[in-house]
Amino acid sequence: MKFKALSIFFLLAYAISWLLWSPLWLPFFNVKTEAFLPYQHGFGGLGPLLAAFITTVIFDGKPGLQLLWKRLFQWKPLTWTAIAIFLPFVFALLGGLMARFSDGTSPDFSKWAQVTSYLN
Repeated sequence: MKFKALSIFFLLAYAISWLLWSPLWLPFFNVKTEAFLPYQHGFGGLGPLLAAFITTVIFDGKPGLQLLWKRLFQWKPLTWTAIAIFLPFVFALLGGLMARFSDGTSPDFSKWAQVTSYLN
């Protein structure tokens, strides 16, 4: 039963994410799409969250959904919260340092996290 639930979760997570990202990648296959939202690339990250809720409803019903919702908002230790918030920035800086030491160029952080950098 756990394998089946995990398989459904991964299938849904990928399907939802790629569906939300489809207006961004379909033009590369000469498919016309409507204009997309400014931060639509971020919406694909909601795929695993939505898949978790759907999978929980399918396999555990309402009690499982209530437990998931409760655990989602339980207070986590401050250490883990800090790690979750700051680790992406640490990775970005490490990547910049690696680029600096590998070819001598510094990354341009002035356009960091702008949507236009993904659309050009």
